Amino acid sequence: MEKIILNTNSENLFPIIGYDILPMASSINEEELRVSAVLEFESGKTTEWSNINRRKLLALIRKYKVKSIGTDNPAEILLTGETLSSFLKHLPVVSSLIHVNLTKEGISVSMSKLIQHHNITPSKEKLSPLKTARAIVKLIKLNIGMVLEGFENETIIKIGFPNKSKKGGFSQARYQRQNEEVVFRSYKFLKESLEQNKLNFDYNIVTTKYGAKFAKFHIFSSIMEVKNNVKISSLFPAKIKMWSPQKKIVTHRPLTDSPQIEKVSYYNHLNRLIIGIDPGMVTAVAMINLSGKLINVTSRRNYSKGEIIETIREFGVPVLICSDVRPIPTLVKKLASSYHTHVFSPNSLLSKTEKRSMVSKFLEFTSLNNHEIDALSACIHAFNNYQDDFLKIDTMNYLGTEKDMIKSLLIQGFNLHDSMENIENMRISNLDVEHTKEIKESKSEDILVLLNRFQHLSAEISSNESLINNLRAQIGRLESKLISLESINSSLEKKYSDLVNEKTLNLLGSELIYQKEIQISHLNRVIIEKIDSEESLKQRISDLEKLIWLSIDNDQRAIRILKNFSQDGIYQLNKQREISPADIILILNPTGGGPLTSQYLADSRVRLVFIEGHNLSDEADYVLEKNNIPVLRSEKYNIVKLAEFAVISNKELTKALDDYEKLQMQKFSREKSSLINSTIKEYYYEREKEIIANKKSYDNYEPEDEESGI
Repeated sequence: MEKIILNTNSENLFPIIGYDILPMASSINEEELRVSAVLEFESGKTTEWSNINRRKLLALIRKYKVKSIGTDNPAEILLTGETLSSFLKHLPVVSSLIHVNLTKEGISVSMSKLIQHHNITPSKEKLSPLKTARAIVKLIKLNIGMVLEGFENETIIKIGFPNKSKKGGFSQARYQRQNEEVVFRSYKFLKESLEQNKLNFDYNIVTTKYGAKFAKFHIFSSIMEVKNNVKISSLFPAKIKMWSPQKKIVTHRPLTDSPQIEKVSYYNHLNRLIIGIDPGMVTAVAMINLSGKLINVTSRRNYSKGEIIETIREFGVPVLICSDVRPIPTLVKKLASSYHTHVFSPNSLLSKTEKRSMVSKFLEFTSLNNHEIDALSACIHAFNNYQDDFLKIDTMNYLGTEKDMIKSLLIQGFNLHDSMENIENMRISNLDVEHTKEIKESKSEDILVLLNRFQHLSAEISSNESLINNLRAQIGRLESKLISLESINSSLEKKYSDLVNEKTLNLLGSELIYQKEIQISHLNRVIIEKIDSEESLKQRISDLEKLIWLSIDNDQRAIRILKNFSQDGIYQLNKQREISPADIILILNPTGGGPLTSQYLADSRVRLVFIEGHNLSDEADYVLEKNNIPVLRSEKYNIVKLAEFAVISNKELTKALDDYEKLQMQKFSREKSSLINSTIKEYYYEREKEIIANKKSYDNYEPEDEESGI
C-alpha cells in the first residue's frame, strides 16, 4: 500500500531509499522476496510502501535514480544462489548500497541500539519493517553507515563494428571499409576527449589500411566521471561496451570518504619483488625476487589495476615496476605511484627474438604466451641492470633480509655505500640504550631513516587492518546469508528427497509400462503376421485342392497368376515356385512393364502368356514375340480363376495355340503382301524414271533435219 506523507511539487533527482525485509519472506524468487521501503527526497517529500516485492524495489531505484540505498543487512535482499557482487550489478551507476549498522572495523552492531543511541525512535518501541526503513533513511541523512563497493574505481570502454545494417546497400568490401572508418573516428574522438579532460588512460587499437577493427580504453577514473566528461553518444554508430571491473571482495568505506585505492609501502616482512607489466587487451604480470628467482607469471583479459594490486599482495611488495616499452604505459605509472616506487624501462626497444632469448636463458622450460614473455623480459632486463651491484651485496656479510633491504635502497636511488651505512645504523640501533644515545647524538641522520621506516611500517599496518576489516565485513555478510541458506537448504533437501522417491517410483512404473507396451506391440505384430500367413497358406491349399480335382476330372491345365507385370512381381512369383518352361502365365495388370521386364520373363522360357485388361506395350510385346513366346488375350478363352491359380482345359489351350499360329500366318501373309507391293511400286517407279530419261525433247525441234534424214 502506497502512502504520501508530504506533498510538494519540487523533487530532487537523487533521493534516499531505505528498506527492510518482511517476516517470512522467501528468497526463492523476486515475487516472494517482499520488503517495506521508504523513499525520501531532499525537498522533504516522502513515499512509503509497506509491502512490495524486490522487482518493484529495483524498478523504483532505477526510476528515481536513487543515490543512497540503505539496509541493515545486505544479505537479506539476495536471492538463493546470488552473491552481493552480482546484486550490485542490478543497481544504477549513480546508486550506492549503504550498510547503516556496519562499523569501520567491519563489525555489524545492533540496529535497535544504534537507533536508540541517535534518538531516532522511542527506546521501547518495537521496530516493524516499515519503521526500520524510516530509521535507515534518517541514519543515512546523519552520514552513518558504510558504503559497500563491488567495483573498481576504473572504467573499460570497447569500441567495435556497428551492428549489421538492413539488407541491401553496400558491397561487402565497401561495408567493411565503412565500419573500419567508423571505429577509427570513434577511437579518435574518445582519445581527444579524455586528453582534453586530463583523464589518465591506456588504450589498445588494431589498425587497418582504412581505419581500425577494434579499440579498447582502460581509464583510471570512475564510470560516472567518464560519463560526465565524455559524450558517449558521440561515439555511435560504433558498437560501444562500457563497464567497471568487479572486485574480488566487496569492500566498504565511510559515507563521507571518497573511494581510494590503497597505497602500499615496500618496507615489510614479505618478499621484495621486481614487477613486470605488459598492459593491453590481455594484461600480463611477472614477478621475480631480488635474488633473481621467478615468483609468479600470470595474464588475464580485462585485468584491472585493483586486481593487479590484489595479485601482487599475495606474493610480496614491489620495489620496482618495469615495462618493456617506451613511452611508459599509464597503467604502469599508476601502479608505481600507488606503491611509491620507481619505473624501469629500456632505453631502446627489445625485439621479440631478444625477449625470447632472455626468457629461455632465465627459464629452462617455458610455456608462456607472448604477453607473459614481454612482462618477464622487462623484469629480467631490470634485474640485469642491477646485477653487478647485487652480486657484490650477495658476497657481503649480511643477513638475507638485510641484503634485500640494501638492494631495495639501491633501487630507490641510494648508492651502495649509503645503503650499507643505513643497514649498519639499523644494527647499531639494537645496542644498549647508552651507546644508542651516543650514536644518535653523533649521527642524527640515522633517526630520520628509522622514523621513515617506522612510518612505512605504520602505513602498511593501516593498510592490512583495512583489508582485515573488509574481510570481516564480508565474513559477517556471508555468515548471515549462510544461516538463511541452511534453513532453506534443509527444507529443500526434504522436498528433494520426497520428489526423488516419487520420481523414482514414477520412472520405474513408466519404464515397466513402456517395456510391456513394446512387448505387447511386438506380440500383436507377430500374431497378425502368423494369422495372415496362415490365411494365405489355407487359401493356397484350397486352390491347389481345387486345381488337383479339376485336373483329374476335366483334364485341366494350371495357369500361374502374375498380378503385376513388373520385375518385382516376377521375382515374388518365382520365389513361391521357380518358373519353368512348361508354365502358362496369366498377367492381370500388364501396364508398367517395359522391355527389361519382358526379357526377365522371357529368360524363364514360359510356354504361353495370357493378358487381361490392358495390352502390353509395343516394346514389351516385341521382346516376347522375338523370344517365340505367344501372347494372347484371356477374354477369348474359358479360363477359371482362383485366388492364387487359374485353370484352362487342354481343348481351350490347343485352341489358343492354334489361334496364335493363325495370327502368325496372317501376320506373315500381310508382311509378304506388303513386301511384294512395295517391290512392284519400286519397280514402277524405277521404270518410269528410265522412260522419262529416254524420251526426246521437242523444245529445239527443226523440220529440215527430219527431212534430210528420210
